[in-house]
Amino acid sequence: MLHPTTKKERITSVDALRGFALLGIILANLPWAGELIVKSDLDATLGFIELFFIQSKFIAIFSVLFGFGFYVQFRRSSGQGIRFNSYFVVRMVLLFLIGCLHGYLLWMGDIIRTYALCGLFLLLVRNWPVKRLLWLAVFFNVVLTGAMFIAIGALGLDANYDFEPVLWEEHSTATTYSRYLWINYTIDNWRNFIPDMPVTLFFSFGNIVLGYALARMKFFAPGSQHLKKVKRYLVAAGLVLGLPFNYALYLVFSGKLELELPLLWIPFAVCAGILLLSFTYMILFQWGYATRAGQKILQVFEPVGRMALTNYIAQSVIYLVFFFHVLPWFQLYGKLTFAQTWIVGVLFFALQVVFSKFWLRRFKQGPLEFIWKSLAYAWTRKTERVTKGVVKMNLRESQE
Repeated sequence: MLHPTTKKERITSVDALRGFALLGIILANLPWAGELIVKSDLDATLGFIELFFIQSKFIAIFSVLFGFGFYVQFRRSSGQGIRFNSYFVVRMVLLFLIGCLHGYLLWMGDIIRTYALCGLFLLLVRNWPVKRLLWLAVFFNVVLTGAMFIAIGALGLDANYDFEPVLWEEHSTATTYSRYLWINYTIDNWRNFIPDMPVTLFFSFGNIVLGYALARMKFFAPGSQHLKKVKRYLVAAGLVLGLPFNYALYLVFSGKLELELPLLWIPFAVCAGILLLSFTYMILFQWGYATRAGQKILQVFEPVGRMALTNYIAQSVIYLVFFFHVLPWFQLYGKLTFAQTWIVGVLFFALQVVFSKFWLRRFKQGPLEFIWKSLAYAWTRKTERVTKGVVKMNLRESQE
């Protein structure tokens, strides 16, 4: 039976990178009411930074590392003679249920259910050659995601919401939890599947497949030299192509550029730019972590990354308790400038660093990771016992 990954089995740079991705995620998702309510001179600059350097890049890294985690589990199960398929299906079903609780009870921006579904589809292609997996990742990440982005506007799919847009604002200002729960359910992206989910699913699956393929290539292995030249080319591509393509993302998402017919190539360029700049972040992080001085700085992210599920959901608790109006205490939504919102977000992330370090001194994994994996192990053990019992009964019957 599988057991939790021990500290010796972990690649600490990957844990740190995962924690770094969570910092970007909290900055991208922090509830901010917009400059029309509380305005500052930094709003335009920070808005540019958020769209250009953060938007979609850190969640892409987070998704890639989910694919890496799949590889780790698959490799460990193969070495221990475990029936990986049944175990992983149970694990993804439980993850989907956790995502449902997260999405409906805490925050409607859940990505966990998407990972659970993509993880099940990854089972179907896990034995493909690495080169085919890389092409599949690019196809989903760039071609399908870009095409779906165009189709949503061209086919009017973004008009398929069955609620009034005012609910988006009320989500943050609802004053009773029952009303908050109803709004969460009404605007949930899985309930509004057609306009919300295809782009997210294509983008996430492409990144998860990419992470699995990179893990098989030993892309994240410390001290790996065989991909040194490839990584240099990727960083160069991230700077030469990724930066201008992400500037296009800024222009589109800020409303400064409308996608008319001659510009329909831009969504594909934007998707490629997100991918290339995400690669650049990951590689630069690896290079920094490989140095003694860099490791001393970057290892601060490691405890947060080791408790990624716990910390990801804890960020939603932070939104609910400190920003939204459903609880009577802080209600920061609508009271902070963009800069102040980011300062608060960094402070909360620092608290996550302290808490994670404190927790891991006493336990091997985060509390939600423990519950999730323990249930998966227990269910798989029970299934195996039942299966073995059926096999033995069939053997006895055949012998009789």
